[in-house]
Amino acid sequence: MLKVRDVMTKKPITLRQNDTLKDALKVLSKNRITGCPVVDTKNKLVGVVGQTDIIKLVDVYGKINKGKEFTAFISSFIKGKALDIKKIHNIPVKNFCNKKPITIDHDSRLYEAARIMNKHDVERLPVLKDKKLVGIVSRSDIIKTLDKID
Repeated sequence: MLKVRDVMTKKPITLRQNDTLKDALKVLSKNRITGCPVVDTKNKLVGVVGQTDIIKLVDVYGKINKGKEFTAFISSFIKGKALDIKKIHNIPVKNFCNKKPITIDHDSRLYEAARIMNKHDVERLPVLKDKKLVGIVSRSDIIKTLDKID
């Protein structure tokens, strides 16, 4: 029976909790990934940051103009009240990452990872051993594994 530890990425790309939005953007873009774990100096999982977290952060209309008409949004933009992306580049990842990520133990069965991803509609699960990050398993890891089984 396949376990998560058999198919996970053992050295996942991570961010540190004090890395900034700009750092996160570079890491995700450079590595062509949609998200990654956020860890502290002892490799303890602090959260997960993904494209959705970043989009929520820069969602001017949703954050500043909640409930207003689109014309009010345009008006606020013209008046210079819209969020300046450069100003938010220095926001630490710990301020906008998902601090309660759904995780899985390295000893869990692979089908359990698939079940959890499906139930919670997540793309990846940080893999933990003794509360420390030891890997990450994604939907694509599961697909690749299934493809290899004869």
